[in-house]
Amino acid sequence: MTGPTHISFAGFAYLLVLTTTGVALSLLNGLVVGIAALLPDIDNGASMVGRLAPAVSLTIERKFGHRTLTHSAVCIAGLALVLLPLLALESDLYVCFLAGYASHPFLDTMTITGVKLFYPFSSVRCVFPLEVNHPSRYRTRTGSKVDKVLGLAFLVGCIPTFLVANEGYERFVRIAQRNIESAVRDYNEFSRSCIVFARVSGHNLLTKEHLEGRFEIAGALNNHTLLFRGDDGRLHSLGNEYQAEYVAEHALCERGDPVRVVIRRINMENLPLAEIESHADSTCEGLLFGELSTPDHYAIPQEGARFAPVTGSSGTLRFNYASVDDIKELQLQNVYITGGTLTLRMLVRGDDKPEPSPMLMSGQLGTVYTHVGFETNEKEPVELLCGKGDTVIANQVLARWGMALDVQARMRLNNEKIAALMMELEVKLSDLQVKTERAQGAFMEDSIALNASLDLTRKGFVPDEVARKAGSRYRLSMGEITKARQAAGLLNAKFGVGIRKLTAENELLAMRHKSARERCELRSPALGIVVEIRQEVHNGKLHGAVLLKKL
Repeated sequence: MTGPTHISFAGFAYLLVLTTTGVALSLLNGLVVGIAALLPDIDNGASMVGRLAPAVSLTIERKFGHRTLTHSAVCIAGLALVLLPLLALESDLYVCFLAGYASHPFLDTMTITGVKLFYPFSSVRCVFPLEVNHPSRYRTRTGSKVDKVLGLAFLVGCIPTFLVANEGYERFVRIAQRNIESAVRDYNEFSRSCIVFARVSGHNLLTKEHLEGRFEIAGALNNHTLLFRGDDGRLHSLGNEYQAEYVAEHALCERGDPVRVVIRRINMENLPLAEIESHADSTCEGLLFGELSTPDHYAIPQEGARFAPVTGSSGTLRFNYASVDDIKELQLQNVYITGGTLTLRMLVRGDDKPEPSPMLMSGQLGTVYTHVGFETNEKEPVELLCGKGDTVIANQVLARWGMALDVQARMRLNNEKIAALMMELEVKLSDLQVKTERAQGAFMEDSIALNASLDLTRKGFVPDEVARKAGSRYRLSMGEITKARQAAGLLNAKFGVGIRKLTAENELLAMRHKSARERCELRSPALGIVVEIRQEVHNGKLHGAVLLKKL
């Protein structure tokens, strides 16, 4: 075979086989394949490579002959071993060189003379294809018309194989199919780094109006439905019949300008929907996703098969590829949100950076601000424990309301009652102590008098009546001491019951206070500075929020 035929065949094999098995499509790899495909003919001085190195070519040809050593499996194996360092440095070049080189002897087996593939171990000439009765019927001579036709055929075959290699086999199939499912797969792949457009041919499901043109794709609802931005600036769904606003007859996605995707997650608790505008950047295309809760009543008109970016019912708003303009158009700015988080996806073109939102919650730009909010009845008292400009630490109480305040007040009152009871008990015990000491003094005197009277009576100096009277006084004194001690015990028991009752009530209140703290106390989530404090009455509810700038 001639040099051009070898080059076109090697290029065809490279595009058809190598690029579909992981080898990169590049000009360098193609050049290596083409040059390697010519090298085996170094054993022929009349060949393209032989004319470039005549001395080496003539030496090999005289010693070994044409299509022997340089066309053998031994030579290919030797080159594979010698070039092993190249495999570690650049595996693609290693594979391309060996594949290009090996393609040459394979193609030469189609010539009349064939190739001594197992030289120097065997002189058998390998040919392909082989018919025993007519050995040369399906083979050709070098430089013949068949040779040239084969070279041209391989060259023409490089065109579709190049398209497949350049776009990828899957992409090539999608281009051929041009259906909506293929377009969705292309969008999912391209949208990671680029704006995506689609060339669309279809019709409106209801009006049968024809749709033709190139449109920007905003997203994919599922595996067979795309969202495109129409000439009216609104989003429309494109998919299969009876499943979308527009029925796609043909759809093919294309890459547009490169973009970066920036995600911001916005905590909308206790904020009106109008607050979303402060998060969006007018220089970037922003779309909203998520579900929010609201006590307000609202009406969202339904427009048949037309795609609705904002939907909702029973106090729930759902956003799917919605924009700030959609909120304004539906006049939902004043709807008050009691809970939920929205995800804002922005497409940033080129090297531009979106401006940080004044209330940025989180995203690729880092966390700058955060806010915490609460909701309570309008008539419940709220105690703010921080002010604008204050520095607060994590878990610090910022506000209390309702039950938390009531529980704390009752605990303080109980503590005051306990203190008062203990003080009263101390005073009364002190009075009893004085009485007890007096009774003990009288008891000691009566005891001495009794002993003296008994002694005098035994000696006959005084009558027995004196001893009996002294004994009566002694027993009365002892009774007074017992009464005083019993009174002290009764006081301790009586006041102890009251104190224990209040203490037990406080323990119960402490448990309720712990629960109330979670429900009726607002705590700082992080170290920061109080930037703003908001309180707003809405539908009989008091909504409050504290905005912090994190430190």
